[in-house]
Amino acid sequence: MRRVALAALAVAPLVGCGSAVIRSTDPAARIYIDGELAGIGEAEVRRMGPPRDFEVRVEEHGTVTHHEISREFTAATLGIGLFTAYTGLYWAWMLPDEVRLPSPPVAATVVNPWTGTAENPWGAPPAPATVPPSAPPPF
Repeated sequence: MRRVALAALAVAPLVGCGSAVIRSTDPAARIYIDGELAGIGEAEVRRMGPPRDFEVRVEEHGTVTHHEISREFTAATLGIGLFTAYTGLYWAWMLPDEVRLPSPPVAATVVNPWTGTAENPWGAPPAPATVPPSAPPPF
């Protein structure tokens, strides 16, 4: 019994219990994890667990970006696995302490005062040059 207690004390510093923080570069962005709203600007997910992928979606200003984060096999996973009769090799995979996700790019739009619609003048092709019919021909 004493060996188990000593082994637990030896492994304790290696274990990163708690949550991994997922942060967006924009504090107003909505962060969805596996389709559910997890937070605005930042979200938390359990750091340790079985290996799996998380589908992360960041939404802001009508634009969406998708990311995938995964739990990974680390040295701590190996240490925990050795001290837990190899069961930790399954349940002790870890996410990093913090994951930073870029916000979706915001397209520059201008509201056209005549039509009231939003337009991106930098993405549109240039208007063709027209010469009025009453003008003299250019030389």
